Amino acid sequence: MRYFQGFGGAEWVLFIGGVLVGLVGIGLVWKRRFGAGDKQPGGGLGARLPMVGRVSESTRLLMGIGLLVMGYHMGVWAFPAGVTPVQVGREYWWGVVGGVIVLVVASIGMDRVERNTGGDA
Repeated sequence: MRYFQGFGGAEWVLFIGGVLVGLVGIGLVWKRRFGAGDKQPGGGLGARLPMVGRVSESTRLLMGIGLLVMGYHMGVWAFPAGVTPVQVGREYWWGVVGGVIVLVVASIGMDRVERNTGGDA
């Protein structure tokens, strides 16, 4: 708890933002477990997400895990450097965010190719 005593406004925003991003990631990972998501015959694209449309289960899981990774690092960046053993340096925030974005966009693109070609890509 001593780390929270030195938090200013920016650190609280970063920490709470990281917690919220992580919770959205958990929601995406557990979406199927709670009965949400559509079953498609033949194993087609099965999850409908807002702003994205229908995506495969693997893309949904990748998005959830990506948000968990981003949320973790956002929360950790609020603490002083070296507090946790697993931490990407704050100066490399663009690598974490960019890596997750590239992976998710590529996965959504592959879903679109599969949908447009009927699964024969």
